[in-house]
Amino acid sequence: MLRSQALIAYQRNNNGSMSVYTSSSVDSYATMQPEGRLKYRVLGMSATFEKDSEMTIFAPVHLTSDMVTIDQVWQEDPLNGRGDGLSMHATSGDHITSFGTLNLVTDSTS
Repeated sequence: MLRSQALIAYQRNNNGSMSVYTSSSVDSYATMQPEGRLKYRVLGMSATFEKDSEMTIFAPVHLTSDMVTIDQVWQEDPLNGRGDGLSMHATSGDHITSFGTLNLVTDSTS
């Protein structure tokens, strides 16, 4: 989603390894978001891809005392034709309603 910061992960087709990184600002619907720093410090990211097509990103975020909520979005993008990067996801259906807010104090979502 535009104006969001992102944790990005995908499995490369050429060797099956995982690529995981942060992107500081989603400014366009370009096919590949550039690597960049997030507003919050992220420590030691990694990702797994399970045989049933579920991906998990592990990204410990350094929380500050004034952080009460985090807005979250999630997307599923196809790989590009070379299998070494992402292509644009659809801009309809679930792709435009995949967002919510996580309250870090009450451990609730909305």
